Amino acid sequence: MTTKPTAEVIQVPNMLKLKVGGRGGIDMAAIAKAEAALKSLSGNFAQWLQDEITKLEAARQEVKTQGLTATTVETLYLRAHDLKGLGATYEFPLITRI
Repeated sequence: MTTKPTAEVIQVPNMLKLKVGGRGGIDMAAIAKAEAALKSLSGNFAQWLQDEITKLEAARQEVKTQGLTATTVETLYLRAHDLKGLGATYEFPLITRI
């Protein structure tokens, strides 16, 4: 008769939950406060987006003048990625879709 090996179950503490604290619920008041703060800045969104577009165009010009290098490709990618993320945040969904 063979005996089955015993197994030991190790419970690893959930470090993220410990850092967040509590039951991990979402504080809706904090979210509402953040949304209100973002809305108060909405008058600046168009200028901030224009600044990001200018940075993207500068990155594109670097690719044209220096060619495709690891640095120029990374810069172009990061500028486009940032702009895409800001489109939704700044309520310009078309920018995110392009």
